[in-house]
Amino acid sequence: MTRSTLLLLALILSPRTVLGADPTAAPARPFARTSVLLQADGAQSGKSDPVEELLAAGRAHLAEGRIDEALALFQQAEAQDRASLGTHAFVLRAKIAKGLIEEVLLEVDELARAHPGALELDYLYGTGFHALAEREVLSGQTTAVTGSQFEDAVRHLKVVTSKDEPRFGDAWSTLAASTWYTREFELGRAAAEKAIRIAPLDPWKQLLRGRIALAAFTTWTNEDEKRAAADEEWSAAVAAFEQATTLCGNPPEARHVAAAQQAQMQLGTAQLWKQDQAKASTAWRRAIALDPATADYAGMSASLTGAQLLPILEGAQADWTAAHGAAAAGSAADATLLWWVGYCRYGEKNLAGAEQAFEQALAKNPKFTNCLYYLYRVRFDQRAFAKCFEALHSYQALSEPSDQPDAPPPLDPGGLLNALSFDVPGNTARLEGLIQWSVTEENHPGGVLNLEAAFACELITRMVPREAENSRHWNNLGLFLRDEGDRLRGTQGALGPAPKPFDEALVNRLWERSLAAYETVLELESTNPNYLNDTAVMLHYYFVRDLERAKAMYQKGFEEATAVLKRTDLSPDTRAAVNIALRDTRNNVRLVQKLIDKRAAEASAKTDKPAGG
Repeated sequence: MTRSTLLLLALILSPRTVLGADPTAAPARPFARTSVLLQADGAQSGKSDPVEELLAAGRAHLAEGRIDEALALFQQAEAQDRASLGTHAFVLRAKIAKGLIEEVLLEVDELARAHPGALELDYLYGTGFHALAEREVLSGQTTAVTGSQFEDAVRHLKVVTSKDEPRFGDAWSTLAASTWYTREFELGRAAAEKAIRIAPLDPWKQLLRGRIALAAFTTWTNEDEKRAAADEEWSAAVAAFEQATTLCGNPPEARHVAAAQQAQMQLGTAQLWKQDQAKASTAWRRAIALDPATADYAGMSASLTGAQLLPILEGAQADWTAAHGAAAAGSAADATLLWWVGYCRYGEKNLAGAEQAFEQALAKNPKFTNCLYYLYRVRFDQRAFAKCFEALHSYQALSEPSDQPDAPPPLDPGGLLNALSFDVPGNTARLEGLIQWSVTEENHPGGVLNLEAAFACELITRMVPREAENSRHWNNLGLFLRDEGDRLRGTQGALGPAPKPFDEALVNRLWERSLAAYETVLELESTNPNYLNDTAVMLHYYFVRDLERAKAMYQKGFEEATAVLKRTDLSPDTRAAVNIALRDTRNNVRLVQKLIDKRAAEASAKTDKPAGG
């Protein structure tokens, strides 16, 4: 089985396992239930000595997912039993459940030399290989051997279950879960049904049976010779999911909410396979309303259109709110549900409804940055551009503060760039639209928004590749930063006196950033006459430094403009822009020379001035 196939299977119908613990173990139950299991285990074993009682109690804890408690009891049993293989095996079993899989398998290899053929070793190998392989699947890091690890688990666990020893009762569940991956459905069905007989009140066992049956149906349904068997498995899957739901209670006990939700999710999937969208929608609505924070929205979205999914989501939101009353308003549990409501409304062009849902989700979870991204998108489509910028700027507030006082600003405050980068062409176009709005005077009678335009430009420069075809974005960034400095100082450049008080340090920071942007432009297009002129202007008129370099850039810009204008393939806009560069570089080379001469004369005069004069 390929790596991609394993991962796909895990995403569709993965059985519930926790790093080597009983793959069908339910959440923790009260100790009263544990005592029932303990009595049943002891009765089956026919022993009542202290070691067996400790092992039985430990196995009960393990089945309930209380791994640390199980390990402590197994270690006590091992100490009393002088570390026999029969007790040590359960210490190792608990360590598998804690995720120490490789460590345990290495030790089992050593034990196999001293105890060849021992059933405990098959039990540990089977459990360990299953836990190792499923951990890889669930993490999305499957390898070339993941499939064979499941096959090895099945091989060893078949040996264990053939002996049908009560002390290894969880091997039936692990075997069934492994067969789901190896597609050995008949074997999986038998193993799951045995697991149900061992723990008939455990909804997770029913879920496992249902998943195996549904997987068999989806595999066999297109095979003529197995179509009847496929339909039987579909019916078995539906019955198992319904029985799991019943065992969870109505409403489900808190410890059974996860099982009840998964049962309804799987029931909906089964109904959708039979094209019964109404029943699927009912099941999925119930699943979401049980716990909106953990529902599989992506799975539902992959199966239904936004228009089909939206009434399910809105119904579940209403159900959940009604069930929780006043507490629902202050709970963040439905923030993800509200986001999906907004997402589906956005897809259906209900912009006002989408904005409302995203705002509600963000109010419940202020760090839900994906809400900010879609608020920016919705507001752009509404042409509410000022609120668009508000959403984009809100990412900055979500950056984690550094504990270092001199730490540089974060490269991606709040994850904004990461969000924008999922659609670089689309977001580049949107940001350019925001730039146009920001610097159009008719939109802003009190003055254009240079800093907003610069902010949008800078986002673009951090999304697109540093290539010549994108050079205009750095050029625009330089322009808007320069113009904002001009606005604050009240002049174009710094050659003349400022007509009003201004923050000189702030203006200089803006101009330094502007120059840096222009320098980047020249790195990308070193012969562009317009860019040569603009960069030289910063040195000449703004910083009044490196004047010889500015003169050289003007001269080169004039030469490049002259050469470009000889071409016959220029568009009218390009020819007009190059003509401006020709004019400006010709004038500026003369003006900068005058400034150079003036400064030279002033320096000479100071040198020639008599001492004490």
